[in-house]
Amino acid sequence: DFLPRHKAGVEIHAFQTALGLREMGLEVRLFTTEKILSLRDGEVYEERVGGLPVTRMARNRMFRSFRETWDFRPAEKAFQRILGEFGPEVVHFHHLLYLSLSLPEAARAAGAGVVYTLHDFWLQCRLMGQRLDPWGNVCAKVDSSGCGACLLARPPEGAGPAKRAAAALMRILRSFTGVDPAPLARGLALRLGRKGENPPPPRESFSGARVREAALQVEERWKAVLERVVPHVDLFLSPSRFLAKEMEAFGIPGEKLRLFRLGVEPMDVRRSPRSGPVRFAYFGTVAPHKGVHLLLEAFRGLSGKAELTVHGGAPYHPGYARRVDSLCREVGARWTGAFEPGRLPELLGRCDCLVVPSLWFENSPLTILQGRAAGIPAVVSGMGGMAELVEEGGGWTFPPGDAAALGRLLAELAERPELLEEEARRAPPVPALEENVRALHDLYHSLGRRSAGKERM
Repeated sequence: DFLPRHKAGVEIHAFQTALGLREMGLEVRLFTTEKILSLRDGEVYEERVGGLPVTRMARNRMFRSFRETWDFRPAEKAFQRILGEFGPEVVHFHHLLYLSLSLPEAARAAGAGVVYTLHDFWLQCRLMGQRLDPWGNVCAKVDSSGCGACLLARPPEGAGPAKRAAAALMRILRSFTGVDPAPLARGLALRLGRKGENPPPPRESFSGARVREAALQVEERWKAVLERVVPHVDLFLSPSRFLAKEMEAFGIPGEKLRLFRLGVEPMDVRRSPRSGPVRFAYFGTVAPHKGVHLLLEAFRGLSGKAELTVHGGAPYHPGYARRVDSLCREVGARWTGAFEPGRLPELLGRCDCLVVPSLWFENSPLTILQGRAAGIPAVVSGMGGMAELVEEGGGWTFPPGDAAALGRLLAELAERPELLEEEARRAPPVPALEENVRALHDLYHSLGRRSAGKERM
């Protein structure tokens, strides 16, 4: 997925990096997917985002099998067409979700250098790369049996006759009217469709034979990653030591892994002086794995002694959104909803401390880095890349999933606000996005082949 509809950290980072590379003289083109039911799977169209050329491929996620989630021939065909037309010297993958594991091999066959930034565990974990099972447990260790049960509990999104008929109708409407009815249909589905998220079946409801069969499918995917992706990537960039270590244990050779801290774009954050209680804030997607409910439970009893504002939308979790809205009213917090990225400096200026209560192994949350660049410390779950970012200063950790411990920490900071300023001064500097871009520029030249004309990427 990509901007402007999708505005999470990976999309924003890829966009900002692409802009920076173009400013350094490289020719950049992006290839991404979008769920567009009014187009057939694999159809592509061209557009521009922020002046950058973007090729989008329709990927409607009406999967006929688990294999189709990672081995999708139409994506390979569309990608090969771009390789032939554009002739890139380097291909930089930021994600393969909804694309195909065959793309790095295709890039290498076309003679391009290949770089892959690891933003999460998707190469290892098919469930959005979060290593969080359907029952809400963090997967500290990964094994095919556990992944098999996960696959049974949360199978790929399928498509019955009604859904396929609706998609066909939207394609007809689009062809006759020239108007895409998919956004309207998507909005209606979110408002009138799901009343809440369906809980997964109990793990014990799956027979051993079914789990073993599903585990074999997961192992087939892992084999494809290690045989069809890893050998064709020149270098994997990891924003955290934790993620690099985990992916090396999975099977990526250590010599192909490089620590590459993410930088942030300069922002003009004008901090408004605090004249009342300490102002805590959450920035990001409002979803169960982000732990917003945990933060709200921890804030219970602190209203009046501190303030809490939740910034972010919940586009795919209507049931969870209702839960968060109810909790906000109960504990005296504010939920402002989704915000445009351009408003971030203004919103950060009204904040004294960020809280990142995620329930999964976040890699390198952009929010923590942006806050640090603005002189704002953070309270984060004590695991993965989150804990790594504050281990040298600039924040505090609490035991993951422990609302009581988080509540005690927030209460202490509310009582002793001077700790916030002290911790902000201890924070190490944040790399600038420009540093990332220069490093990538040099890396591309070490991998790519120079053409006689304009540099291309």
